[in-house]
Formats: sequence, structure tokens, C-alpha cells
Amino acid sequence: MLATVASQAARPAADILRHLFEMSAQAIPSMPADDRTAVILRTR
Repeated sequence: MLATVASQAARPAADILRHLFEMSAQAIPSMPADDRTAVILRTR
């Protein structure tokens, strides 16, 4: 997950979150969508 976030650092946070949620849905299809939580913190 961290490598994915790092590789997409230039993209908007919403796009990164969407991609992470897609990855989690593929990895664990039985996980309800409301059980997923992620926070993207951008620093400059």
C-alpha cells in the first residue's frame, strides 16, 4: 500500500484513495465497503 501511495504522490488525494479502495476490494472481495478506512496526508 505504501509503495502504491508513493508512486501516485503527484495525483489528487481522492484519486489515490479510490485506487487504494479498488485494490482492497480486489484483495478481499468479501470486505464490506463500509469497513474500509484510509487517510491521505499530503505535506510539502
